[in-house]
Amino acid sequence: MLAMDPARLAPASGTRLAAAGECGGIGTRLIEAALTVGLQVADLDLRVSMQKRLALTGEWQIACDAPIATQFTHGFAAIA
Repeated sequence: MLAMDPARLAPASGTRLAAAGECGGIGTRLIEAALTVGLQVADLDLRVSMQKRLALTGEWQIACDAPIATQFTHGFAAIA
């Protein structure tokens, strides 16, 4: 069986990726993989979740609460 090559499946290096709620274990691994292939990653998550994990090198953390639509709107505007 061949090993998966995330670089082959990823968008072009420098592409911006918005990830919602990625401060947990699986989300952190996904962000690490995206950063490894050169993506610019913005994590939109609860402030309390972000306080549990420091931002990874190259990751933007933008505090927002999903049920509050204006917070997500402002979060996406920050990375546009």
